[in-house]
Formats: sequence, C-alpha cells, structure tokens
Amino acid sequence: MTCYAVFMRIKADGGFTLLELLIVVLLVGLLLSIATLSYGEITKRSRDSRRKTDLEEVRSALEQYRSNNNAYPTPFPTPTDGLPFGTSGLTDSSGNIYVQKLSQDPRSPSRKYYYATQSGDFTLAVHLENADPTPCLTPPGGDSCGAGLACNYCLGAYGQK
Repeated sequence: MTCYAVFMRIKADGGFTLLELLIVVLLVGLLLSIATLSYGEITKRSRDSRRKTDLEEVRSALEQYRSNNNAYPTPFPTPTDGLPFGTSGLTDSSGNIYVQKLSQDPRSPSRKYYYATQSGDFTLAVHLENADPTPCLTPPGGDSCGAGLACNYCLGAYGQK
C-alpha cells in the first residue's frame, strides 16, 4: 500500500468518534472549571489587598493627625461606628486634610472598616475574605465590620495587631 492509499483511507473514514469528542469536551470543561475557581480566588485576594492598602492609608493619616493634634481623632459618630468610610475625609479643626475621602470596601457598602481608640492607641480592622490563620490578637467584638461580619485583620499604631 502506498502512502497515498493510506492517506486516502484515513480521509475517507473522516470524522471523530463519540468517545474522542467526549474526551475533548471533558478536558475543556475541566480547564474551564479550574480557570473559574482560580479567577474567583484571584479576585478575593485582590479585594483583600485593597482593604489592607486602605487600612495602611488610614493608619498613615491617623499618625499625621496625631502628630499635629497630640491625639487620635474620636471615632464618629459613636465609638462602635468607627470613621465614616466611603463618605467624607479625615480633617482636623484647623482645616488640615489628612485623607480627601475615606475608601469604601471594594465589595459592598454594607461592609465596614472598624476604627476605635483606647488609651492613646487605636485599632483599625476589616473582615478579609481570605483570612490569615492567626487573625487579630485583639479583635473587636461583635459584627463590628458590618453585615454580621467579625473583623479578622487588625492594624494599630505600630503595625499589625
């Protein structure tokens, strides 16, 4: 049999078997499911990174505020409500602006960034979607991060708490 005859025979049979098609569909489905799961994890990590960056920005502003005013700002409107994130900035009575606008949680406005002061120190906290195995050493109580979420990442004046 010549090469030409073999080629014509394969071409004449043509098409794929049902088993071959099922294997290809299974492999494509498996790759899509892995990609979807990976994308979800990447977006969670991205939102958590944004939350941590927001807290670092606020911590820096609070330190500047303290440097100018010898105390940290009082939580507004009550100690459990923290700073008004997503609305106004952080200013002092002299008109100094430390943050133009406090960032809102990247996922939902019902989530909150927690802020409280105690004995010349402060705690900033947030609920991370991919929490570290060792959360805050002194976590704020209750659902202080909004929508029934307990804070699991905290910062203080001198680093992570």
